[in-house]
Amino acid sequence: MRVCVVTRDEMVEALVREGIKDAEVDVFSNSNQFIDCITLPPEIPRFVFIDITTIADGVRATDFIKSSPSIAGIIVVAIAHAGQAEQIGWQPDAVLFYPFTSAEVNALVTRMKLQR
Repeated sequence: MRVCVVTRDEMVEALVREGIKDAEVDVFSNSNQFIDCITLPPEIPRFVFIDITTIADGVRATDFIKSSPSIAGIIVVAIAHAGQAEQIGWQPDAVLFYPFTSAEVNALVTRMKLQR
């Protein structure tokens, strides 16, 4: 399973990698690199984690995913501080609030896999 993480925070990257040990995890420090990757992949990622605390245009990346029919099925997980996801006006598939653990990442991914 392929997972993409858009963050500038090494701790977020480490927690996602630890929480989804069996995944191929690609990490991007900005949404432009990320969008380029998911539009021409050998394998479309199953999950995308967007750290909206470090990526200013994370909303744009999410809108792009959800408005593109060929990739709209990607599960988008926002990483935010409490109250932040509600303020930006978009609806991710799931949210992880700081502080979180790798066990919470694992539980979220397991739950989302069962729902889809």
